[in-house]
Amino acid sequence: MTTSIDHVVVLMFENRSFDHMVGLLPPPWGDLTGAEFNLVDPANPASQKVFVNGQAPDECALDPNHSFGEVQIQLYGGAAPGASAPMNGFVLDYTSDAGGNVQTGMEIMQCHAPGSIPALHTLAQQFCLCTNWFASVPGPTWPNRFYVHAATSAGEVANNSIVTRTIWDNLAAAGTSWNIYYGDVPQSLAILNMLAHLGNYRPLESFFSDVQHGTLPAVSFIEPRYFDFLFWKGNDEHPPHLVSLGDALLAEVYDTLRNSPLWANTLLVVLYDEHGGFYDKISPPTGVPNPDGKNSTDPPFDFTALGVRTPAVLVSPLIPAGTVDATTYEHSSFAATIKKLFGLPSFLTRRDAAANTFDGNLTLATARGDAPTALPVAGDPGVIAEARRLIRTGITEVEVAAAMAAGEASMRPPTDFQRSLIRLVREIDHRPWARAMVDAHILDTEHDAAVFVQERIGNILRR
Repeated sequence: MTTSIDHVVVLMFENRSFDHMVGLLPPPWGDLTGAEFNLVDPANPASQKVFVNGQAPDECALDPNHSFGEVQIQLYGGAAPGASAPMNGFVLDYTSDAGGNVQTGMEIMQCHAPGSIPALHTLAQQFCLCTNWFASVPGPTWPNRFYVHAATSAGEVANNSIVTRTIWDNLAAAGTSWNIYYGDVPQSLAILNMLAHLGNYRPLESFFSDVQHGTLPAVSFIEPRYFDFLFWKGNDEHPPHLVSLGDALLAEVYDTLRNSPLWANTLLVVLYDEHGGFYDKISPPTGVPNPDGKNSTDPPFDFTALGVRTPAVLVSPLIPAGTVDATTYEHSSFAATIKKLFGLPSFLTRRDAAANTFDGNLTLATARGDAPTALPVAGDPGVIAEARRLIRTGITEVEVAAAMAAGEASMRPPTDFQRSLIRLVREIDHRPWARAMVDAHILDTEHDAAVFVQERIGNILRR
């Protein structure tokens, strides 16, 4: 290895843009002045201006659309794409999501006030905030998560499974240890050849015991809970799930690492897969290399442009406090950095071969002793304390019965992202009755979907 980092831990959340989450932090971290706006109708210069503000709620009830086509509207306001995006169609697109309700559409300009996400904001200011980290594809979750694992989405711009070599294959070939820790259903199995590595998948609570017992692998990837399941609420920050519950997960991960013997040689990387339709002011870069010669034909896309900017925080006692890194990164930078840190022999694609690595922020020769030992978390203290306890525990029959009796089952319909995970489980669980259950459309609530995917994933991972 090129540094004294022995453990890299990646925690990747869902669907939030840089400006939505950290843009209102004071300089040099944030970049919003309050003068940024979208027009209600970008085609009409006289239409109402909707300015950014610090009123973002913990819960965003309406999930903004972030398909490839909708992102083009957000970037270009309905005009033809160009080399530089005016970033002027967020209100227009969200108004459409809201059935034409302009008042709801204006809410897409709401950003989180300083301190309202205290764990994330503390780490951003105490360690390193990357101010130019971009999603790899101007589209939804799956292709962007694929780039973290594989530096390609194999020509996909939608939530469809792929087969491709991953950084985990390279680590395994080099004999370097790794695990993926999952909250309920690991989306990374949508790279179907990851089914050959089921022994490297462990429930999320195992992460904390592995840290405690000193058995944490060299590289860890944490997937949060994507579904509300009774008391075990989704903590992925994907709307409508609460941002505060994701912040509680971040605090639990950080606090555990910070107070362990592993801390001095650990790098925690906090990422978001894509912007989720939320406003950001910076036009995504163009001119990046197509990773593997594969293009999307419907819709047409050649993978030479990045997606919208997302939050990224690097956390290590080897990083000076208050570091701000304006280098351009994208999700392939993770694979590129892992290759460099662990001396792997080859890149995965042209994309990670060209990506900047972020190990240059590890500039201290010895670990800082002034890093906070515990992070603050917003929200009702009792709710947050219980959420943090449940992060570390499995599910017992007694607790399930108590949660059902308390009416904790989520009756919301599954989001599009959750439906994609249901399809994933259907795809990798080939038993006829399981496929028929999905085809019959009986999974019409988040609770029913959570029960289904967790039972199926448990069966798959016990094979």
